[in-house]
Amino acid sequence: MTYILSNEEGSERSFSDVDWYHLYQLADRNSWDPAGTKLDPDTVRLSKGKREIDEEVLKEVDEWDGSYFPKSHQKVIVTKADAANWTTTLENVLKRGIIPNEPLSEHDKKLLDKAIKIKVGGVIIGDIDPVMWFAGRKEMLRDFIAVCRKGFSISYKSEEQA
Repeated sequence: MTYILSNEEGSERSFSDVDWYHLYQLADRNSWDPAGTKLDPDTVRLSKGKREIDEEVLKEVDEWDGSYFPKSHQKVIVTKADAANWTTTLENVLKRGIIPNEPLSEHDKKLLDKAIKIKVGGVIIGDIDPVMWFAGRKEMLRDFIAVCRKGFSISYKSEEQA
C-alpha cells in the first residue's frame, strides 16, 4: 500500500503506508499543527461516474474530515501554508540532529518489524518513536520536504490497484 504525493510542478514521491504514518507522526510530535486536508472534488466526481460536480459530490467534499490518510480512489489536497508548516517542522527536526545518522541494529529492526505488524483495520496501533523510525533514513525526510514544500496532493494506491 502506497501514498503518492504530487505537487503542482509535476514532482511526485511515493511512501509506504508505514513510512507515511511516521512522516505524519514525526511532524505532529514536533510542534506541527495540522490544518487538515481538502477532498478533491474531481476524484469524488469520477468515483461516482459523474460528468459534472453536482450537489452530491459537493456534499461529500464538505463532509470530509480533513484526514491525511485518504482511501483508495480518493485524492486530498494539503494547502501551501500547511505544507510549509509541515516541511519547516521536519527541517527543524533535521537541524536539531535528533535522528540518528546510523540505521538501527538488526535487533532493533526486528523489534520495529514486530511492533508494526500490530494493526487494527489497517491502522497501525503500535507506538513506535518516529525519530527512531527514520534512523539512517534522513534522505526520505529531505525527499518529502523537496516535493511537498509548496503544497501537494495525496492519493492512495492499494495492492489491488498496483
